[in-house]
Amino acid sequence: MSNLPTFFPLSFSVSSMKSLHKCAMLTFREQIQHLSAYSKNPDLIAGGHVAKACELARVAYFTEGKDEDECIELAQEYILDAEDTGDTVKTNEATAFALGQYFRKFRLSEALPPCSLSDGTHAVEYKFELDTGIEHPEIKGRNIVFSGRLDYLCEKIIGNVVTRHGLDEKTCKSVYRVQGSKTIDYAKEADRYRLDSQILSYCFAARALGVPLTSFFIRRIPIMKDFEPAFELELQVNDFMLDLWWKGTRELIMDYKEKYLLYKSGLYNEGEVFIPKYQEHACLSYGKTCRYLDGCFSKDGVGFLTERFSQRIWDRDKREEVDLLTYLKENNIE
Repeated sequence: MSNLPTFFPLSFSVSSMKSLHKCAMLTFREQIQHLSAYSKNPDLIAGGHVAKACELARVAYFTEGKDEDECIELAQEYILDAEDTGDTVKTNEATAFALGQYFRKFRLSEALPPCSLSDGTHAVEYKFELDTGIEHPEIKGRNIVFSGRLDYLCEKIIGNVVTRHGLDEKTCKSVYRVQGSKTIDYAKEADRYRLDSQILSYCFAARALGVPLTSFFIRRIPIMKDFEPAFELELQVNDFMLDLWWKGTRELIMDYKEKYLLYKSGLYNEGEVFIPKYQEHACLSYGKTCRYLDGCFSKDGVGFLTERFSQRIWDRDKREEVDLLTYLKENNIE
């Protein structure tokens, strides 16, 4: 066991679970040793800009009652003033233009209205936490939670019948085509998301909040050299899929907790417990080398990483990143 302080996550999310699916060692470095260094991912930055811009536009339109064109301009201005994506295709300008065209095709004035909440707001970027029922290994009496954010819950009312639906926007640089043509292959596009853990987590959370969804809409927003309009996919989700997803999610967290307790016993080093996968999809995902790769070349590889990374953790009370050791001392965690 290395001398670096560690702390098991208080919560898991879809993004943190993805690293767990890829490689146990990746999750150990990232979420238990909390080795932190800013890594710029243009696709994630552009996607984040679109998500925030959509939130601003919807809150301005549905909650604040602003004019539709004003809401679209507000969303575009946010993207143009936001952090540079660093991409030659998904530039801030191209992303803002694509979003403007998106809202002119899927108009706010014609959209299914968001579900109203008891506090007078609407279900736009609604944060949720689900109790996993799994006790935290270092804080007795506190359970690990699964957290996330529902982008948009909307409802359709026909007579006395009300159906509720989820919605999420996804930017992309390419789309599936029907072989031998430029026509979008909608069936293949939908297959990307039929068992997507993010979509399943949204639907599970909505059900847990008492808002079961009839279906989930994915709107793909192409950002390419040549403009292509956004398009919509509708996915069906049932209770069987949601129950299975939750069971698998809990089992994965419980298994990782057991690995952590084994590591903390001091009988094994990190490489014996959190075994690196040494597979292309883990070490070289989307053509990008894992930032912790140098730590997997030797038994004492973590020494190479401490020269480049600091140990920092997100403090939910302070709403900022803080030094891990300081965080542990302030919260009396040994």
